[in-house]
Amino acid sequence: FQARLDRGLYPGLALRAACLPYKTGLEAGLLKTLARKGISVISAYRGGCEFEVLGLSRALTAEFFPGAPSRISGIGLAAARALAKEGAVVVISGRRSAEIETAVAAAKADGLTLHGLATDVSDAAQVERSAQQIAAQHGPISILVCSAGTNVPNRFLNKLTPADFGKVIDINLKGVAQCVMSVLPGMRAQANGVIVVVSSWAGREFLPFTGMAYNSAKAALTMLARS
Repeated sequence: FQARLDRGLYPGLALRAACLPYKTGLEAGLLKTLARKGISVISAYRGGCEFEVLGLSRALTAEFFPGAPSRISGIGLAAARALAKEGAVVVISGRRSAEIETAVAAAKADGLTLHGLATDVSDAAQVERSAQQIAAQHGPISILVCSAGTNVPNRFLNKLTPADFGKVIDINLKGVAQCVMSVLPGMRAQANGVIVVVSSWAGREFLPFTGMAYNSAKAALTMLARS
């Protein structure tokens, strides 16, 4: 855009004003795509990071689109805040400590209390330790919301590698299973508990743009939840 401005292609417009029509077009296209998944608001998808909707990784987004929103998944964080509003003691987790701290601080500014605990759901031992730590510090776990998820840029079969396939399965499927199994014993002992598994339309119908690994994991999550 700056190069085009320098060439006089947008007379009388600043850089931001010149970008707005493109942003509007991008959002319109995204909404059309997301509507097929039953999503009517961009911010309801992965925290509203438009470039993640298009399949760009966080690293690429940060490099080429600095300042674009990229944070803890919108669905999981919204659920955490809603539970906190109802008086629940809520612990949010994720791999990135900085993002957890940001979410906790933002909630505090809004008069809500969230606790944070960095956890990589693909690490079974770490998940088990986190569950035990939460129970020790805050009491028995009665609600689990599984909302962690990822995808890879090279998601189609002509470029997908076994390592990338394994990464998606480790987080999107095994990560959920490990979280569920870490809290089930306690829930059974107290005869009380609710487990919410956040999945995707890809768990119900084939989506051509999400890739084999993501589709496989989400389809399996459907069966996991029913089990």
